[in-house]
Amino acid sequence: MMKPFPYSLQRWWQNIGFGIQSKTDYSFLKDVLREHLPYYIYDDLRKEYLQFSNKAHRQAQLLFRICYHFRNERILFVGHFNELDRKAIEYASPLNTEFADAFYHKIAANVIIMSGIYEENINRWCALTQGNCITFDMVDLGIVISNEDRYPEHYKILRP
Repeated sequence: MMKPFPYSLQRWWQNIGFGIQSKTDYSFLKDVLREHLPYYIYDDLRKEYLQFSNKAHRQAQLLFRICYHFRNERILFVGHFNELDRKAIEYASPLNTEFADAFYHKIAANVIIMSGIYEENINRWCALTQGNCITFDMVDLGIVISNEDRYPEHYKILRP
């Protein structure tokens, strides 16, 4: 789905890293979300799942990089993720991940990745962004990082 030009222009400033003052958030954006170097698993996933589109493969690669970055944290996935996404997540961190189609009010995860944040999960996304957390809003995928020691930050960026 193509977004209108003014919508992309609104997110452009933080999309390339401007406006992000935190070193950890900036490095997460540049080294994880915007990484373009191939990881070892990309070719294997592309050969095994030929039926998926390039957009689906890019999302699986993004989820792999995020899970690999947070491999020592508990990660909760809320929403619908296809077979390719689940395989990429399994390759990155098989022990610390949990999938939930329903949303729990009490969450015991450090990182929450939610799909469809402006479609089927809009109420859940709005509830999550109210807490003391760092969020990355990427139009159809949202990342919530729980950190009680930091001031809450909400970044709106475009999908890589």
